[in-house]
Amino acid sequence: MNLEGGPRPEVVITDTASYTDMVFGLFAILGYQFAPRIRDITDTRFWRTDPGADYGALNALAANRVSLDA
Repeated sequence: MNLEGGPRPEVVITDTASYTDMVFGLFAILGYQFAPRIRDITDTRFWRTDPGADYGALNALAANRVSLDA
């Protein structure tokens, strides 16, 4: 923690290769904003558990349904 190390970054951006919630916590403690870049975001799908539920602005996005029946 070199206080004379130059200007402090406001946002640190990285990928999500192996980060956990602890990294988010560490950044928050140090006063940084952790903004991971999600790899292959175009392949991501949003799912819903209740087809009748109102997801508001996410209704069109959460078009896939998860079956909770075992």
